[in-house]
Amino acid sequence: MALLPFFGSIVSVVLSQLWNPLVLHLGYPVKVEGNVKKLTIFTKRLQARRDDIKAQIDIAERRHKTCKHEAKEWLQRVEAIEGEVEAVKHAYDERCRCCGEFSLDIIGKHRISRRAAKKLKRVMELFDQGGAFEEIAVELPPPPIEEMPIASAVIGMQSNLEKILRHLKDDEVGAVGVWGMGGVGKTTLLKTINNHLLADFESFRYDHVVCIAASKGCKLENLQLDIAEKIGLYLKQDSSITTSHTSAIFNFLKNKKFLLLLDDLWEPIDLAGVGIPQPNGARNQKIVLTTRFEEVFGNMGVHTKIKLECLEPDNAWELFKNSVSEDTVNSDARIQSLARKVCRRCSGLPLALISVGRSMSTKRTLQEWENAIASLENTRLSEIHV
Repeated sequence: MALLPFFGSIVSVVLSQLWNPLVLHLGYPVKVEGNVKKLTIFTKRLQARRDDIKAQIDIAERRHKTCKHEAKEWLQRVEAIEGEVEAVKHAYDERCRCCGEFSLDIIGKHRISRRAAKKLKRVMELFDQGGAFEEIAVELPPPPIEEMPIASAVIGMQSNLEKILRHLKDDEVGAVGVWGMGGVGKTTLLKTINNHLLADFESFRYDHVVCIAASKGCKLENLQLDIAEKIGLYLKQDSSITTSHTSAIFNFLKNKKFLLLLDDLWEPIDLAGVGIPQPNGARNQKIVLTTRFEEVFGNMGVHTKIKLECLEPDNAWELFKNSVSEDTVNSDARIQSLARKVCRRCSGLPLALISVGRSMSTKRTLQEWENAIASLENTRLSEIHV
């Protein structure tokens, strides 16, 4: 007799395990309208939370941050459940339209109500997950290469561009020096190299391409800050240039494939002091420098040098026409003849061709062009915005 309570409790548990699911299933047809309404309400709450999170992501992206992967995946799951909820609502609306709200189609009601209950559970889970994010976005690392703006058409540089690209693929070459007079196109060439590598990234696959201007009187600390910003490296503001900054840049780059495009050097720079590892072609760690003075390379270990010359007459005319505009040059046959004279006065110097050409782009009288020729006869090329 003592076993009766024990068996009674077992029977009670078994019956409850059988009864509860039975009641749940029997209740589905009755609760179909309520389940669909609940699903609709909680889906709207989920969509509101989704919109809030999207707004946070939009603000973060404006601050150069990027959405975290878990937040992206959550948004994708929300988008998926939205489609599934719409399918349930559509099935319910169709059933009401065809059979009426008080239809005796128990099986149809059961099926829709059960689907609605399952989706409701999933919607509520996603709602809770969306509220549990501690951080929606993280700092966006800089891209390996950033496109550089080029103010004018690139004409007559193809040969030098191809030459430098060959050096970049040559394991024997670590540093390339480009030199020539001011305005001859050194900066434009560097930017063209940068943009070519961006367009053909798979052929070179640098971890970092850093294009910065040294300029006259530049300081090592300024170079360090510019380089650090380009590669996304945090430098402590209170540290010594010759210790922490140099070590930080060196340790970051020493195992990376990088290309440093350093423009407009006026004097030799201690690249090791900046933190730049010794150029090593075999490890795809390279440097391209530009300067007006060839002797700058002598103290920097640059043995592969390229001198930029002024443009040949045909290329000079093409660049000048692009700067003036075809409409102006072709507005009068006499103007075109004078334009060629102005072009020749620029002696093939790209910056002079561009500067003079742009200044003449609105000049459509013979007198204006004759005045320009007379002015250029008394002007040195170095004075033409170089």
